[in-house]
Amino acid sequence: MMVKTVFGLGEHVTIQNYGTCSVSLDKLGLSELTPGPATWNVEVFVQALRELIPLLSWRQVIQELDYPEFHVPSREGLQLLFTGCHRGLMEIFPVDVLYRTWTNTEGQLSWIQQILSSPDLFCFADYPCHTVVIDLLKTAPEDDNREIATWKSLNLSEMLLRLAEAGHYETHCPDVLLLALLQINPLWHSLRNELVSQLIPVFLANHPNSGSVLHYVWHGQGQSASIRQLVMQAMAEWYVKGDMDQGRLSRILDVAQDLKALSMLLNGTPFVFVIDLAALASRREYLKLDKWVKDKLKEHQEEFAHACITFMRRRCPYLLGLSLDKELPKSVQLPQETVVTMLSCLQSFLG
Repeated sequence: MMVKTVFGLGEHVTIQNYGTCSVSLDKLGLSELTPGPATWNVEVFVQALRELIPLLSWRQVIQELDYPEFHVPSREGLQLLFTGCHRGLMEIFPVDVLYRTWTNTEGQLSWIQQILSSPDLFCFADYPCHTVVIDLLKTAPEDDNREIATWKSLNLSEMLLRLAEAGHYETHCPDVLLLALLQINPLWHSLRNELVSQLIPVFLANHPNSGSVLHYVWHGQGQSASIRQLVMQAMAEWYVKGDMDQGRLSRILDVAQDLKALSMLLNGTPFVFVIDLAALASRREYLKLDKWVKDKLKEHQEEFAHACITFMRRRCPYLLGLSLDKELPKSVQLPQETVVTMLSCLQSFLG
């Protein structure tokens, strides 16, 4: 109640005690601000409880905040909540209460969201936790950046995964978060994979830690084949969702070369992406296109042949007599040697 009603209380509001009597808010710490609305004086409230219930366990009080109506709606509510907790505890805040599994996940997330928005009031980095190894980052976060420091807690990432599993998401500081997802105990395979897939495009675009993060994702000790598959899938989706922008394709090829991952990418799917990538790689003399196309036709037969035809319909429609409303940009048009090579391979396959 106090956290949700920091301001706007009336002078004569009463709350029902657990017994049969009502208690005036004035006696439990409701004071009049001048000027301004009535608000809780949480210090007086805590002192009153200490006098009434000397043996009250404040750790137990904090644990019992996991009830259906609990919600932290604002920074002011967060400040009041922690003031009350610290006044009551008279010792370090039991951060493990925040990390544990709650029944009221929405209430827990509201508390976490306010914390992440107010690192000056509470920062997870100030409390015991397992931390993310970030030594590999080319551009490491500033040590005094409280907003980022809080994301170094692996315990926070694990807790957010549990909340995400319940349908709640909170994402910030993508490089540290991605490293955390790869370093925590992978108890939530499907959910972790979903979040990793969502974060990979951040590093395919312009990010100061792209090289170091992608290298860790691909080559890091203990990374599984499934993680590499996620990276390849994320690359393909990033390209296709970007309307097959050739700038994105060029970026993917650069990353693939840097990671020494091109051959693995060219053995993947979807074909609409792989054929485009192979055509660009051949123009940079990274592979022999004729051999690659023939091998794929031999392996995948009609499915790959159909994909090649679809590719040429999109990249050189004039060959098939298709008319367009506007001319294709030069960056999209295929070089003549690429067209000749693919047509020759298709003719050989079709006999």
